Amino acid sequence: MMKTLKKLLLAFLFLFLSLLLVAMGYYFLVTKDVTLDEEKLLLPEVQLCAYDHRGERIATGFGFSTRETVDVDELSPHTKNAFVCLEDKRFFSHDGFDYRRIVKAALNNLKASSFKEGASTISQQLIKNTHLSLEKTFSRKLKEVKLTIELERKYSKNEILCMYLNTVYFGHSCYGVQSAARFYFDKPAAELSVAEAAALAGLLRAPNHYSPFKNPEKCLSRRAVVLRLMQEQGAITPAEYERAQQEPLPTPTQRAGDGHAYLRFAVEELEEILSRREILPSGKIELYTYADLDLQKMAERLASEVNCDAAIALLDNETRGFKVFYSTLRELRRPPASTVKPLAVYAPAFELGVLSPATLLLDEPINYAGYTPKNYDEKYRGYVSARDALKDSLNIPAVKTLDAVGVKTASAYLTKLNLAAEEGDETLALALGGMKKGFTLSNLVSAYSVFPCDGKYQSGAFLRKIVVNGHTVYERKEESRAVFTPETAYLITDVLQTAVKSGTAKKLRSLPFPIAAKTGTAGTQKGNTDAYVLSYTPCDTVGVWLGKADNSPIPYTGGGEPCEIAAKLHEQVVKLRGYAAEFERPYRVKEVLLDGYAYQRDKTLLRADPAAPAEYTFKELFAEKYLPQKNSTIFSSPTILAPKIELLKGIVKISLPKSAPEFYEYEVRRRWQGAEKLLYRGKLNGEFIDRETPLEGICEYSLTPYYQNKQGERLRLPAVILKGEETPPSIPKDWWRK
Repeated sequence: MMKTLKKLLLAFLFLFLSLLLVAMGYYFLVTKDVTLDEEKLLLPEVQLCAYDHRGERIATGFGFSTRETVDVDELSPHTKNAFVCLEDKRFFSHDGFDYRRIVKAALNNLKASSFKEGASTISQQLIKNTHLSLEKTFSRKLKEVKLTIELERKYSKNEILCMYLNTVYFGHSCYGVQSAARFYFDKPAAELSVAEAAALAGLLRAPNHYSPFKNPEKCLSRRAVVLRLMQEQGAITPAEYERAQQEPLPTPTQRAGDGHAYLRFAVEELEEILSRREILPSGKIELYTYADLDLQKMAERLASEVNCDAAIALLDNETRGFKVFYSTLRELRRPPASTVKPLAVYAPAFELGVLSPATLLLDEPINYAGYTPKNYDEKYRGYVSARDALKDSLNIPAVKTLDAVGVKTASAYLTKLNLAAEEGDETLALALGGMKKGFTLSNLVSAYSVFPCDGKYQSGAFLRKIVVNGHTVYERKEESRAVFTPETAYLITDVLQTAVKSGTAKKLRSLPFPIAAKTGTAGTQKGNTDAYVLSYTPCDTVGVWLGKADNSPIPYTGGGEPCEIAAKLHEQVVKLRGYAAEFERPYRVKEVLLDGYAYQRDKTLLRADPAAPAEYTFKELFAEKYLPQKNSTIFSSPTILAPKIELLKGIVKISLPKSAPEFYEYEVRRRWQGAEKLLYRGKLNGEFIDRETPLEGICEYSLTPYYQNKQGERLRLPAVILKGEETPPSIPKDWWRK
C-alpha cells in the first residue's frame, strides 16, 4: 500500500514539474522578445483620420486634446489618493500584483460563473494601456506579467503613478489628468478639490457613461463611491467627505468652436464604441463616417443666418447614418414640444385602434385633476378629426387621446424609440412635450425615421467602420426593430403630409416632391424658447432646432424659420440624389369612401351609401384591421325619426325632427272617413300644416320620405280626433314656400 502511494506521489510530482517546465517554457517563448519601452510610457500618440460616405478622406489630426503632463509631486495628496483608493488600495505595498485581490476576484468569478471581476493593479493597467495589443488572450496576459515585473524593478511607485495619471484616458478626447482637469474643471490638476479628484477617478472605468456632461446623475453616484472609499481608507476625514458630497458638478462649455462640427460627434461615438469594447484610443485610428461635406457646409451656413443657437441633422433613411449634423452647442436635451405628438400619442393610438385619422375628437375646455391644457391660441373648435387635430397641432385632442391610450403605454412606445421618459415625466403633459429634460435632436431624428421606414427603428449613427492600427475593430451591423406596423407608420406619414399641405408645416409645401413634417414650439410667458421641425421624405429625415442654452426667448416658431431651413436642405439633397421618391402605401392600408352627412350630423363613421352624391361623401385611410364595418343607407333607404303631430286650434301641424335631412322630399297623406288623400309631395321646410283639416272625426296621417326615386318607410302618425269646436284660421296658399 505504501509503495503504491509513494509511486502515485512521485507520478504526481513528475507531472507537476513537467507542467511547470512546459508553462515556464511557454512563458519564455511568448515573452522572449517583449521588453519595456520607455517611450511608450509617455502619453500615447493618437492619429485620427476620417472618411466621408464615399470613402474619401476628409480630415486628419483632429479630435483629441493637447497632451499635457504633470509631475506627481505637483498633485495634492487627495488627488493621488482618489485614484489609488479606487483602483489599487495596496499600490504602495505590493510588487506590481495584488495577490489577495487576485484570489478574491477568482473566487467571486467562480461563484458567478463569469469573468466580470478583474484584479489589475495600477502597474498592470499602465502596461496594458501603453504596451499591449487589443486582443484578450492568455499570451497577452503573460506579456503583461513580464512587463509589469520590469516596470516595478525599474521605476519607483511615485514614478509609476505619475506615468499612469499622465496616460490614462478620461473621455471627451482627454488623455492624462492634466488635460482632464482643464477640460472638465477649467483648472490645472494641481488645483483639484477632493470632489473634483474623486469625479475624475470615477470616470476611468467608463468615461462616457460617467461623464458629468452626459450623465450627471451617474457621475454623482460614481463620485460618491470614490469618496466613500477614500473615507473608509483614511484618505479624507468625515468632514471632508461631507463637504465633497455637497460640491456641484461642472457644467459644460456649450459652444463647439473646434472647427470640426460633424467630426466632434463622430469622435464621441468612437469613444463610446471603444469604451464598450474596453479599447483605449491609441495609434492610427481611421473613422469611416456617413458624412456629406457639401450638405454639412450648407447646414452650417443656414445655422449662421439665425439669431440664436441652432442644431441641424440629416439622416439617410436607408443606412440610418447621419449625413449632416451641426450644432452651435454641445448636443443638449430639450423639451420636444409638439414634435412628441406623433411619437407618443397618435402613432400608439393608431396602432392600438383607439382612433383613426377620421375619428372625431371634441376640442373643448378640460380639467384633469387640476391640469387644464389649452390650445396655442386659447380657442376651441368643437369636433375635429384626428387628422386635423394633428396637422394643426391642437393640444386638447392630443391630451384626450393620450388619456385614452394610457400614459404608461405611450411611455413604453417612447422607450422602444430610445426616447425613455424620466421619472416624473409620465403625466398627461407628456402629450405636449412637457418634460423635465426632454430629448436630444439626434434621438428625435432617429425616432422620426421610423415612419418612412415601415415602423422599424434603428438608432442613427455617425460611424460605419473603425480601423485601429490596420485592424477593423468595429463595423456597424445594427439590426432594426419593429415598433409600429407599416400601416401605422404610413397613416402618420399621410397625416403629416396634410400638415405640410395645410397645417403648421405649410412653409414646406412649395417643395415639388412628397414630404411629411411636424413642427413644435415650446416657451414661457416671456416668449418662445424652442422651435422645431422634424420632416422626412422616403429617403431622408431632417431635424432642425432653434433655441438658446439659457432658455431666453427667441423670435421663431417651429412653423417659421425651422421649416425654411429644412426646405432648403431637403431641396438640395434631392437635387444631389437626382430623383425624388414617393411614399408607398402598404397594401393593408385601405382608402374608404365615408358618409359625410352622418359624419357631420351624428359624429359617426359609416361607409358611404352607394347612392350618395359626391358632395355628401369623403375619403379617408384606415388600417385594414380597423376598417369601419357599418354602411350608411341614408340615400338608398330614406329614413327619419318619427315626426311630431299636433292639433292647434283645429289645425293639424306635423313637425319634422331636427335630424331630418334637408335633401329629402316627403309625401304626406291623410285618411278620413275611410278615404285616403295625398295632401303634399315635395320638400318641407321643417313642418307641414294641413290647411284643409276636417272639422270633425278621426284623421290618420302618414309621412313617407323620398330621395330622388327611392322611397323610404311610410311613417304612420298617431290619430287626431277632431270635434269641430274651433274654426281654423285662414291659411295662405303656397304656405310651404314662405
